[in-house]
Amino acid sequence: MPAPISLPPNLGDYLEDSTVYIFWNTFNYAMEPATLTGLAVTDIEIYKNASMTQRSSVAGYTLIDTDGIDIDGVTGSHGVSIDLSDDTDSGFYARGNDYMVMVNAITVDGISISFCSAIFSVENRAGRDGVGDYEVTLTIRKTSGTPVWGISDWFMSSNSRSGSVAGSKVTDTNGQVVCNLEYMAYYIFCHLSHYTFDSASFTSAAVSV
Repeated sequence: MPAPISLPPNLGDYLEDSTVYIFWNTFNYAMEPATLTGLAVTDIEIYKNASMTQRSSVAGYTLIDTDGIDIDGVTGSHGVSIDLSDDTDSGFYARGNDYMVMVNAITVDGISISFCSAIFSVENRAGRDGVGDYEVTLTIRKTSGTPVWGISDWFMSSNSRSGSVAGSKVTDTNGQVVCNLEYMAYYIFCHLSHYTFDSASFTSAAVSV
């Protein structure tokens, strides 16, 4: 009987310089918890996006509970951590990228196995409020100066309806939305039924960055 396909857990989107913790369980043929042997930091291989060139250094990898095996004395429970602030392989960990963590190879119940233990990203998922360091308030008004509420807004990194950085946001009764953005150029798309939006003119507030 063939073994079932196992999909790696998506650990989510991490802030730059965070620490990623990865845990997994191992079992024997009877589906009983089984220990593993041969786990070392050199077995941890990390790939960036679709590149098949793995990270060139193991610096920043740690085996949890000394050796990463049977942590806290629990047979079949294992774990490692990855320090994303380690820049030994310069620029490998960077915002806007996805990563896959391979464990290659360990031995369980006398069988050598390799597997994808996790996938994660570094600030590469658009959040409703954005992931930047700067809090930015956008106020949308009619040409008469009256604020408009109920406008859906998207902040994009390119001049298209892809690459969303934050949104959708909806203006409040003051015609305002608040986002956390990086210091860079953005394209703002707006929508409200029965409204047509002309090219906007921006007036920076005194505390704008």
